Amino acid sequence: MKGGFAEVRVFLENKYINEMFYEGKFNGRDCIVKCSRKCAWSVGNEFELASRLFAVAPQVVERPLAHGSDFAADSGFDAPPGLAYVVTEKIAGPSLTELMAKGIDERQADRFAADIVALARALRDREVVHRDLFGDNLLLGSDGHLKAIDFQLAIDRGHPREDPWVKRNWKFRYVVFGVNRELGLGVWNDFHALWKLLEKFPQTPAVKAAIAEIVSEAPLMTHMDPPDAYTRFRLWLYAISLRIQMVLRGKKHRKYVQLERRWRTVKCKWDATAT
Repeated sequence: MKGGFAEVRVFLENKYINEMFYEGKFNGRDCIVKCSRKCAWSVGNEFELASRLFAVAPQVVERPLAHGSDFAADSGFDAPPGLAYVVTEKIAGPSLTELMAKGIDERQADRFAADIVALARALRDREVVHRDLFGDNLLLGSDGHLKAIDFQLAIDRGHPREDPWVKRNWKFRYVVFGVNRELGLGVWNDFHALWKLLEKFPQTPAVKAAIAEIVSEAPLMTHMDPPDAYTRFRLWLYAISLRIQMVLRGKKHRKYVQLERRWRTVKCKWDATAT
């Protein structure tokens, strides 16, 4: 692997589960390098599952380039030792969230809907659950197609496993994923997430047809991992602590909106996943 990297520089640091992001070139391609010590297993998992999807739908999935167990050693770059890493081709275009904020026309809506259907089919056929599909994780590539990124926390439907760090950090596991706000704690459904995105598009015949196809299979693609009673109790305490912080800080505090959003997420639909 050593020698494949060039022009490497820090891109982003101090993320919640990843110590560092780098950008540069890998074998001549513009790339992003995601490094993690806490979630080492999930970094390799991202490479494996993204590769599985890229093999059948390269137009709508990030291109995985490499992964390894020690970025500093493999890259020859002055990086902290022992960082597991995954290298993906850099997608320079805007996210779907940014595109929708500016407004997309009917022609764009039809093209993006076709990409979303292609992604949904690949996820279904290759038995992958992304678990964090929302507008920020769909980027516009130079070829004009939306591409799904960030498969670090995805799972194999046939052999669901999670990084030990994710299992230990129950708040992250059951709260952070955006789809949970609609479906309840511990429930993941990529089709449901994509359906909600399509509902915000201009409702052309092509978009409506895409919604119909995805809705028809959404119930079959649910992956349930409901929290046990102890975890539910801890989440309940967490919800109370958030509520207390909201009261103490008041609505004018700069963190109030963030606290309220998190509180509503934790509080959402407990009975949907009760064991």
